Amino acid sequence: MPQEYLAWLAAKYAAELVTIQTLIGRIDGKGVSKDEKQGAERERAELTSKVFQKDGLWPHFLHFYLTIIGVDKDWLVDWWRKNCSKRGSSSTCLTLWNQLIPGPPCLAGFPPGSWTLDFHVTLAKPYLSKDDNYFHFLDNPIKREAVFKLPYISPAQWKGSLRASMVRNLVEWWNEQGQDAAGEEFIRRRLQIVRLFGNEKEVELEEQKAAEGNGADRFNAYLDQAGGPQLAVEYRAYLRRIAPTGYLAGRLHFYPTVFAETGLEVINPHDRVSGAGTKPIYLETIPKGQQGRFAIFYVPFGPCEGSGEKSVVKALADLEAVAEGLEKMLTLYGIGAKTSGGFGIVGEVLGEGTIRLSTVHQELKQGLQQVDIPDEYRKYLTADNHVRAQFLREDRRLLSNTEYRNAAPSGGGSLGEFKRFRRWLEQVGRSNFPKSQGAEPTPSNVVEKSFTSFIELKQRLNELRSENYG
Repeated sequence: MPQEYLAWLAAKYAAELVTIQTLIGRIDGKGVSKDEKQGAERERAELTSKVFQKDGLWPHFLHFYLTIIGVDKDWLVDWWRKNCSKRGSSSTCLTLWNQLIPGPPCLAGFPPGSWTLDFHVTLAKPYLSKDDNYFHFLDNPIKREAVFKLPYISPAQWKGSLRASMVRNLVEWWNEQGQDAAGEEFIRRRLQIVRLFGNEKEVELEEQKAAEGNGADRFNAYLDQAGGPQLAVEYRAYLRRIAPTGYLAGRLHFYPTVFAETGLEVINPHDRVSGAGTKPIYLETIPKGQQGRFAIFYVPFGPCEGSGEKSVVKALADLEAVAEGLEKMLTLYGIGAKTSGGFGIVGEVLGEGTIRLSTVHQELKQGLQQVDIPDEYRKYLTADNHVRAQFLREDRRLLSNTEYRNAAPSGGGSLGEFKRFRRWLEQVGRSNFPKSQGAEPTPSNVVEKSFTSFIELKQRLNELRSENYG
């Protein structure tokens, strides 16, 4: 913290600091009666509380000041524990947060295969994290939102915890399969994690180290070591096809989760000789029983994606994998710090939860099934009957005769055949064949399911798959 700001605080609270210092001298002084000491302690606590109501930074600055002048400051920690450790967040701040921070959007206008998942989580064990603000007299303050100072779990924390959970699930599955496991399935699941969260920072596509004669050093990512060098080479070959540069954005978008109250946990290391603790360590936490809302949003995009029904099928597979990772993360692995000590666990029973999935519109699906497509025209359409991108202009219209002749797009037939395909498409109606890349989105239908536990969540996912795709 800048010295100028500390000097400004010292000048602002000069009178209060002098009073506090005088009261400490009276309490620690010799020849002072017990009643006088107790009165000075009450006056000190009342003054601290009075200033704290006006300025939340006061106790932290006071602790810093007492440390500088070298006087006792343990009483301040006790005051915080009694008066502020379980204080709730301002209802005004919570209301503003709910009004200003949007949740997952409705899926109207998003492509088929988009989905949202949100539900309430209730902490079964305290949640522990560390704030970025180092000007705090506790060694482990809880992470707070920058503007409203609400205790929260940031989107980055959710993303990192869920990715770690899914990576752990993948490694455990691979170790259980042993020699019988299919390497292709390991690569498929690893690419799925990349599709959801983005590229792995430890993975480099460039083989400079190999050219220098030390190729083994380039396979030092965690999943490289888990699968072995051969699968690491094959994985990079697949990754180059969908991300030639090695960089790919993830499809999952996370939302912050705020909580209403904070608590205080104490760790008291015991002396090996005396068997008693003398210096307790206070940890600010989000206490057991606090409830917040978890939400994620998935949008299919990128070169590794199909369109229409194919997009929805792959999105359902991603949703099922995310649901499995969430269950393990919240009920078994935990979130936040000190998870090995039991912190950050959520119970199996959830609050009200909702899945929303954007599927291909039923009328469009029926229309596609009713159209009889000549065999010679199928080369111009994708597997789910979208016009292939190489036969479209930037304005989403079919190529003209001259453009088709000059471009000679791969996979097409003669110019005469393309003319006949264009006339046939106009007669049938383009509404049955939405253009793929660069075109307007396929008409979609949003399906919604509710659940209150991870068991129900699995059941709803099975229902979505059977209702839409058998």
